[in-house]
Amino acid sequence: MWETAVNKFGKEAALTDYYRTKFNWRERLYFFLIKFIFKRAAKLIATAAYQSELVKRYYQIPGEKFVLIPNAFPQVQPVAAGEEILAKQIIYVGRFNPLKNLFRLIEAFKKANLKDYRLILVGDGPLGKQLISKVKEENLAERVFVQPPLFGRELDRRIQESRLLVLPSLSDITPNSVLRAIALGTPVLMTKHSGYFEEFKDKLLFIDEPKNIQEIQEKISFILEEENYLKYKNLLKEIDTGYTEEPMAEKYLNFILL
Repeated sequence: MWETAVNKFGKEAALTDYYRTKFNWRERLYFFLIKFIFKRAAKLIATAAYQSELVKRYYQIPGEKFVLIPNAFPQVQPVAAGEEILAKQIIYVGRFNPLKNLFRLIEAFKKANLKDYRLILVGDGPLGKQLISKVKEENLAERVFVQPPLFGRELDRRIQESRLLVLPSLSDITPNSVLRAIALGTPVLMTKHSGYFEEFKDKLLFIDEPKNIQEIQEKISFILEEENYLKYKNLLKEIDTGYTEEPMAEKYLNFILL
């Protein structure tokens, strides 16, 4: 419901704020049908408490119905020690759609005036051509690059060589690109409206208001300062990334079999 409202109908709201907006007739219908299904489900699986709390509050679903199974850290393929190349670049990885807030990211990057840095947008989606046009309009063609999706070792290499992964989305539940960046030791700047805020609030840097271009700009500039960059890079080493696909699969199997 929320993604459709943002991506198709331009209702710009973080997920936590969306349910406080006035619903149109289509949203009211979907809300009723979803609530009907949720109430009759034996169990509901959530990837983060942020997600389950929203459903409990707005759909009036009892807490005992929820099972929490977090997303796993991917098994990354980092560049071997001694072969690292740390480029002056900021990377975004994900879909190109309105809820990802990429036009504001481009404006914030321009405002930050980081002349030695490049911004790399990796992914695909309905806004791809508009993003390319935006880059040209802002005269940033030599500093901002829109590229198709990357996978496997090539994606890992590109994230590892970047100084920052940024996800300025209006909201994001549990994006896998954040877990990939953590596993590769690349600092992250992302929206506060996420399932990762409570878990990593002392390890990552968060954007309080994703629609505030000034805040995005200031936090990008802040984390790229050498002292702050090293601080957040070292904080990532304190995160246990041992929860990979195999233990996650075991959680699902145990839940199904029980």
